[in-house]
Amino acid sequence: MSATAKARSRDEDALGRDVVAALEREWDALASGALTQRLRQWAEEEPVLAPFATAQVLLRSLRRMRGKHDLENAILAALLRQTRTDPLAARVVLHALLPGLKGLAGRLLLEVAEREELVGSPDDVFGRRRPLSVQPLRR
Repeated sequence: MSATAKARSRDEDALGRDVVAALEREWDALASGALTQRLRQWAEEEPVLAPFATAQVLLRSLRRMRGKHDLENAILAALLRQTRTDPLAARVVLHALLPGLKGLAGRLLLEVAEREELVGSPDDVFGRRRPLSVQPLRR
């Protein structure tokens, strides 16, 4: 991997960790405050949300019900309907999806690093001082 690709990968990784860390820090404050009351309000319109006393309990339950796709989808659909009028519902959905998003981001960053190692970084490929020569195909 080129030095440029390594530096870019480190910068992207640091930025991604910073964003995720900020979201997780904010989550603690939201989940222990405003979300508890909002979850009760949402449950009045969305009975599938009624069993969950707090947002943390909701997320833990979602993570444990892997394979119970119908119930998982019903809970996420209820939250998504609430996002039309309440941005806090979107934060709950984001935090429900965050573990999968982090895993996907890690794989994508690794794929970019591997690809750059094989063919070179865009700077290596396109940053040449002299143009590539193009020759017609012979038939």
